[in-house]
Amino acid sequence: MDLEGRIMKKDIKEMERMIDIINACSMDINSYGDISYYLLVHKENSSSDLFKKINTILNARIHLKKKNTFYVELSTGKNLSDLLSEDDLDNIAFLAEKITHLPVRGRLYDVLWLYKKPRQRNFASEALNAFSSLDIKEDNWYGYVKDVFYRALYLPKFTQEFSAYDVIESKIMACFHETNNPYLFCEMADIITSNSIKNEDDVLINKVIRTFIYKSKKSKDYVSAYRCLTILYERYKNDIFQGNGDHKCQLVNLYHARLLDEEGREYQGLHAVNCFNESLKKYKASKITLRGIFDVDEAITALKAMIRKEGKHAYESMAIIKTEPLDISVEVNRAIELVSEQKDIIHSLYNFCFIAHPVNKKRMIKDAVDSIRNHPFQSIFPSIVTDRDGRVLAKTNGVEIDELKDEDYSLENIIIPLSQGFSIYISLQIQARIAPALKQICEEYYIDYKVIKDLCEHCGFIPDSKIALFSQALHFGFEYNFSASVHLLAPLLEDIIRKILYDQGEYSAIIDKNAKSTEVSISTLLDKPKAKEVFDENFLFELKMLLTNNIGSNLRNAVAHGLLDDDTASGGDVVYLWWRILRWVMLSVVIGHNEYQELKNAPVIEESE
Repeated sequence: MDLEGRIMKKDIKEMERMIDIINACSMDINSYGDISYYLLVHKENSSSDLFKKINTILNARIHLKKKNTFYVELSTGKNLSDLLSEDDLDNIAFLAEKITHLPVRGRLYDVLWLYKKPRQRNFASEALNAFSSLDIKEDNWYGYVKDVFYRALYLPKFTQEFSAYDVIESKIMACFHETNNPYLFCEMADIITSNSIKNEDDVLINKVIRTFIYKSKKSKDYVSAYRCLTILYERYKNDIFQGNGDHKCQLVNLYHARLLDEEGREYQGLHAVNCFNESLKKYKASKITLRGIFDVDEAITALKAMIRKEGKHAYESMAIIKTEPLDISVEVNRAIELVSEQKDIIHSLYNFCFIAHPVNKKRMIKDAVDSIRNHPFQSIFPSIVTDRDGRVLAKTNGVEIDELKDEDYSLENIIIPLSQGFSIYISLQIQARIAPALKQICEEYYIDYKVIKDLCEHCGFIPDSKIALFSQALHFGFEYNFSASVHLLAPLLEDIIRKILYDQGEYSAIIDKNAKSTEVSISTLLDKPKAKEVFDENFLFELKMLLTNNIGSNLRNAVAHGLLDDDTASGGDVVYLWWRILRWVMLSVVIGHNEYQELKNAPVIEESE
C-alpha cells in the first residue's frame, strides 16, 4: 500500500489545508518561529494533532556541529525521536512531498532522514536541495539560514551530492566578500573557518579578515574586531602543523591585548576593568621572546594600575538597593525568652548555642537553583565580582536552565545566587536570634573567661597547646570584640581542622623534590574526601562559604592578608562564624566525646519556612 493509501481521508484533508497555508507563506518570513505562528493563526480551529507536531518541528532547536545531529523540542529539551510516531512520520512524508516553501520543506525532509527507519538517502538529498536553494540575507540568516547551511554542509557526507555543497560554499564566499554587515561578515568568517571551506586561497581569506579587523578597530566596533581576531587565531593555529603558525598566533594575541587595552581606556567602571583584565591575560600568555620587542612588561605594569583605579571607581559608583524591612519582632522576643532567667549561665549558654539553625546545604542549593529558574535573565550572562578596591575576586560563566536539570551541575555554576542566599540567611539569623540573645546574656551574666576555657578543655578537639588561645578567641565575642576574635579564630580553625584530618589518616602537607614539607591551604583541606567523611555536610558547607569562598567573605584569606576593615571585621559573617564555632564546642561537650557530626535532635527554636 502506498503512502497516501495508509493515511485516513480526513487526515489528508487536514494536511492539504496545512499545505496550502504553509505554501502561502512569503519567503521573506525571517524565521521558523514566524512560519509556525503564521500556521497557528490560519489553522481555522483544526482538531488535528498534526498541527501541533509540525509546530513542534518548526520550533525545535537543532544541535549544530555534532556528528549525530538531533532536533529537540524547545520547551522540554526532549528529542523529536521520542515525540514522533511512525504514523506521524508517514504524515510528514506526505506533507514534505507537496510543500514548496523551501525552509519548511528542507526541515521536514531532514527530520524524515534522521528519524524514519530504515533510512532513505533520498530524504537527505531532498533536504539538501531545499537548503541549498536559499539565499543569505541580513534578516534571515539568524532566523533559519544559519542552521540549514550548517546542516547542508554536513549532509553531503551521506548523499555524496557535492554539487549542492558547492552551491552553498559559493554563496557563503560571495557574502563574505560582498556584505557590509559586520555581524554577517563575522558569521561567514566563522563558518568558513569551522568547516574548512577552501574555495579560495587561505592567504586571501586571512587578508580579508585582517582588513576587516583594522576597519572595525577604526570605527570602534570592538565586538566584531574581537570575534574576527579569535577566528584569525584559529586559522593560524591550523598552520602550526606546517611550522609557520605559532609566530602569527602570538602576534594576533598581542594585537588582541592592545585592542582590549584601547577599549578599556574609553570606558569607566566594570566594563573598563573587564577589558583591562582580559588584556592582562593575553599579555601574560605572550612568549618571552616577544615581550621586549612589543614592550609587554611595560603594558602589564600600566594595566595593573588602571585596573586598581577603575575598580575603585566602579565600586564607588554602584547603586545601593534598599528593600522594605522584615518584621522580626516575634523572633527577637522568642530568642530573648530562651536565654532569660535560666537555672545558671551554662544553661543560658546552651540555649544560646542552639538558638538558631545552622545552614541547610540542600535547601540553600535548591533556593539558588529556583532563583535562577524563576529569574533566568539574571544568571544567563557572565558575572564579575569585585571587592571595595576594585580587585576582581571571581568570574562566573552564564548558566542556562537546561544546565540545572537532574542536579547534574557544579556549585560553581550557581555560586553567586548561592552566596547571596547564604549571606541573607545568616544576616537574618543574627538580627532575629543571635544578636538579641547575646545582648540579653551579657546583660544578665558576666561571662567569665574561665567558663569558656572550661568548655574548650572538655570539647575534645582543641589541642592542649591551643586551649588558651581558642578560649580567648571565643571570649572576645562576649565582649563584642569580634575583630580580635576573628583574627585568632580563623587561623586556629585552620590548624584544628588540619589536626583532625591528620588524626583520621589524612596527610595534609606537600613534599617537594627536596623533601621540603609545605602545609596545604584550608581550601584544599576542606575539599579533601576525608573532610566529607569526618565533618557534617552542612557544617563543612558553612566553613567553605565563610572561610574560603572568594565571592563571599573569604575570612581566612582576609585575615591572613590584612584585608578586613573596621566594618567587615565586626560584620555578620564574623559574628556568625564566632557563634557557629561556639556551638561546635558546646555540641562536643554535650555529647561527651570528640564528635564532628551534627546533633540529630531538634534545636531549641523550630526552623521557619
